[in-house]
Amino acid sequence: MPSLFSSTTHGCVKEKWHAWHRQCQEVCQNYTYINTNDTLGVILNILAGDEETIIKTSTFPENLMGLLLYNDPFQNQSKLALVTKRVELPDDVDKITELCHHIMTECWSDVLEILNDSWTETHLGHLLLAAGWLVDEDAGKDSDREVEICTDPIYYVICDYAEHLVSKYSMWHEAFDYLSVCGANKEIWMENLLKDPFIKDNVSFTKELLSFCQERQFNKVQRCLFKIMADTCEQNGDLYQATLHYARAKNYAKLDVLATGVLKNFLTQGTLEGLVSVEDRTAALSDSKTYAFLMLYEKFRDYLRTDRVEEASPLLLELFKIFSAPEEFRLVLLVDSLPYLISSTNYFNKKELYTLMHNYVLAFKTQDQSQYLSHYYSQHYPSEVAVEAKAIKRLLHTSLCYNLAVIMTA
Repeated sequence: MPSLFSSTTHGCVKEKWHAWHRQCQEVCQNYTYINTNDTLGVILNILAGDEETIIKTSTFPENLMGLLLYNDPFQNQSKLALVTKRVELPDDVDKITELCHHIMTECWSDVLEILNDSWTETHLGHLLLAAGWLVDEDAGKDSDREVEICTDPIYYVICDYAEHLVSKYSMWHEAFDYLSVCGANKEIWMENLLKDPFIKDNVSFTKELLSFCQERQFNKVQRCLFKIMADTCEQNGDLYQATLHYARAKNYAKLDVLATGVLKNFLTQGTLEGLVSVEDRTAALSDSKTYAFLMLYEKFRDYLRTDRVEEASPLLLELFKIFSAPEEFRLVLLVDSLPYLISSTNYFNKKELYTLMHNYVLAFKTQDQSQYLSHYYSQHYPSEVAVEAKAIKRLLHTSLCYNLAVIMTA
């Protein structure tokens, strides 16, 4: 048999082997005394590359080597699993041989089952998943989901090991690295780990872990960490930073609550204290209905303050359209509309006046707003004589009716 490791070219080696292989086949065919119990006949069949003889002659390793040497020695590594599957295992095969067979045939689930060892399963499973050798059945599924899905057992083994790393050794980065191969559930399981009180009580480490997750684009985990930081800021009374963190966490419910707090403060104090400055704003703030309302109202107030009255009127109507504020704020907007209603210029058309009238009805429908109405009017539209709530309500009603009458008789 010619050397398969010759220094000559691959093509030359292949030609020499095929020439030798044909000679072996001729000798085997010419050996007329071959029978099933004839040792020489078996040897000749093996040399001739007879697959049936090779795979039934000896042990698994020898049978496999027989196929690779005498049947087709030019198979590449990618075909090794197919070649190995051609070799059958006996019923009484030992555990090590069976394990080798499963590894070579790339039956990784069977490998992990035979190992039956948590530590080995975890590390081999992590290696196979990270290298792409173990098929991820959950590939393509949304990893940003809120509810975990039922998945392959190896993922749960890795998850259990990650929890062990955190609970016993506080090895957070290592635990997240292990979970990073766990398909669609990875970020849900990471988020579960973040319920550990250690995270909440260590702001500096939370920021470090956040940087780690940003590098690996764990978006769901980032939002969870931002929420943890936001909760801490809120508890410490830093509502401004809390708002920024809730925005990064895309926690619109909390943004709505904080925006409502700013609006309620405006009702009593007359200032929009705590509102995020323009340079710090992100798109997520606009995704919160109440915060979007708050920012638009601030813009409206800014227009009034700079005497941009005509530009402010469309904003007033938009505020009624997207109304998302404490119910008392309808009165604020109605009072803010008075300068337009008593002006000699018609700022509103018939449809817009109907909108104002509808909100007038809503504002006074459920409760007596008289005390607050006079307070807000005197605070933002001061006069030498105190104006009672009833007079303000009557002025609103009369102005709305008058403007509508002018429009309809024009």
